[in-house]
Amino acid sequence: MRQAVEEIGAMTKSLEASGFERREADATVRAIANSIEKFAVTPDVLRGILKEAIDEHRSEMIARFEDQNAVMNARFEDHRSDTNARFNDFRLDMNKQFEALGTELRAVTSRLFTLTLSITVGMAGIVGAMIVDKL
Repeated sequence: MRQAVEEIGAMTKSLEASGFERREADATVRAIANSIEKFAVTPDVLRGILKEAIDEHRSEMIARFEDQNAVMNARFEDHRSDTNARFNDFRLDMNKQFEALGTELRAVTSRLFTLTLSITVGMAGIVGAMIVDKL
């Protein structure tokens, strides 16, 4: 900014040297200085503009994040209910298979018991026949 003031002072001298009256030169310099003040970009102005831009960007990012979070939560709920349904179907199928296996195991156990009983009765009959034959 100091450099701009020095340049304006030099401009006044230059205007006077080229034939402008002092009042005209001062008016021209004031008009230029006023324009510089209105349109000059100082570090404070830049900080303010940058802060506003960052705040606006931050707000947009938070809104976008919240939107994406809602979408992801909805997707998660859809997948979770689908997974729960698939797991329940799997569990029901496994229960049916275990029930069928239990039924088959009882049938095999029953047959094995019958076979063992038949062998025992047969052997008792053979031993009994041997004993009776010796008498």
